[in-house]
Amino acid sequence: MMPEVDDSSETGEKQGERRILQIIPPSEYNVVYFDLETGEPWADNVICWALVEELGGLKPPKTKVVGMVADGAEVIGVDEFPNFVGYMISIESLDNWRDASYEAWKQWRESGAPEDQSQGRRPLQSKT
Repeated sequence: MMPEVDDSSETGEKQGERRILQIIPPSEYNVVYFDLETGEPWADNVICWALVEELGGLKPPKTKVVGMVADGAEVIGVDEFPNFVGYMISIESLDNWRDASYEAWKQWRESGAPEDQSQGRRPLQSKT
């Protein structure tokens, strides 16, 4: 069973500082992103799950499970990328994600995000 994920990027919250409380070995899951040019879905491997605590001054602190991916020499939470769509089990087809990916891409483009990427991390590019 996949860990429950709270994607605060959908609520418009800014990603802030966080503390990793625990690293959990990866399971058979991939991360789905949308392609910046076409909106087509593409996938990357979850290298681990992290139980993180948001350090935004919330009382009690907010904790959540986040998939982590490699981006060059960094290991980063997938929710930090604006083109993150969701998680899929490794045996699932990317075709199942086509509609969700395209909708997320349309919203990203309509928000003006392609022109103004000063707000947060850049989108993760396909490694193919």
